[in-house]
Order: sequence, then structure tokens, then C-alpha cells
Amino acid sequence: MTRRIQFKDMCNFRSLGGYHTSDGKVTAKHKFYRSSMMYYDPVDQDLFKSLHIDTIIDLRSPKEVELEPNEYRQLVPHYIVVNLSKAHYRGRSEQLARQTNDPYFMRYRYLEYLSNLDAVRDIVRAILKAQGPIVFHCSAGKDRTGAIAFILLKVAKVPLKTIVEDYTRSYDYIKNDKRIMDPTKNLNVYISYPEVIEMMDPLFIEKYHSVEEYLLQCGLSETEIKELHDKLVNPT
Repeated sequence: MTRRIQFKDMCNFRSLGGYHTSDGKVTAKHKFYRSSMMYYDPVDQDLFKSLHIDTIIDLRSPKEVELEPNEYRQLVPHYIVVNLSKAHYRGRSEQLARQTNDPYFMRYRYLEYLSNLDAVRDIVRAILKAQGPIVFHCSAGKDRTGAIAFILLKVAKVPLKTIVEDYTRSYDYIKNDKRIMDPTKNLNVYISYPEVIEMMDPLFIEKYHSVEEYLLQCGLSETEIKELHDKLVNPT
């Protein structure tokens, strides 16, 4: 299954559908999308409309939203901004890169994102409220977007190997987009190494024990967690 959707002006827009889960199900197709910055081109409008997106969840910081507004917000019933990084503007990842020689340091950044429990709660509730397909995005569609994709795929009971494979696709899609790639920054900020997720997962489990326990700590109820799971997978 080809999950990447070939927009003219969005390099990393793809579906989370069609992944097999550990309990014999498949993630719902045509319902959940992840993306890099949703750069607008009139050529892409018809393709975007054909996806029948109900909700856009913008994970960027206030300054990013101000500098590059998401023009697709005009085409959907619901557009929400959830500042997953808690920062006013980006820069923390590059700061971490300067402090280490470890190429997989982004695993710590993802845990920082996921420590924003209120934000994750708001994201999940926006997904539950949506009456149709949703897309969540940041700037590159790799880090903040990748952290949320990690949570959603774990809730759906997608095996870690598959979650890692989904994550690693980002660099291939963003590496030629000059609007995303900054040659002055450490390249390890951009490369989606499989080891990042492979090494982050046990740290996540050590801290939260399970994705269900994590979501309870976010303030979600057991009923909401089950509703999220059921929405993420095709009914049997």
C-alpha cells in the first residue's frame, strides 16, 4: 500500500492506514494522515478536498503559525493549534544537537514533547470529536508529528517494528525540500534514524509503563482510550 499522497507542494503527507496490528486488525484507511508543513498551492486543492478532511491539528509553536499560516484551515470545518513543544519558537532540537555526539539524541526530544500531557490530551480529544478524517502536522512532519504518530500507532497495537518503519520514511521525503532543510543545522536533526524510535520506546515504557497508562496520566478516561483505539482500527 502506498501511504504517501503526492501533493505538488507538500512533501511528507501520508496515511497511517493499512498497518497490521498485533491483535489481527488493520489501522483504518482514509481516516488518519500525518504531514509536514501544509504549503498551499491551488493545484493541490482538489486533491486535498477529495480526502474529506474534517480536522487539521497544527502542532507548531505560536511563532511558526504566525510566520507560516496554514492556508488549508479555510477548507476544513475544524482547525486547532496545539503547541506540543511548549516553546514560542523552534530551536530546542538544534540546542540538543550541539550538546552531544550521539546521532540518536532526538529520542530525548520526543520524550520532552510527550511530557506535555495536556497537549496530548487535547489532541486525542480533537481526534475523538472529529466527524471525518483528520491530519496532524508540524514543520517537517517528522518530530512532533512523529511523536504523536508513535502514540496513535501504539494505541492501535501496531508492532514497534512497523512504527519504526513508518517513522523512517520522513527523511526520504523531506531531504530535498529546501523550505525544511536548513544547511546550517546539524543533519542529525533531520535524519529519521530507526534507532531513534527503537531507543525511545523502552524509555517511554520505563517512564509510563504502557501507552494506556500514559494516556490516563494525560487526563483521558478509560472510555476515551477505548474510543480512540476503536477509531484507529477498522471494525472486525
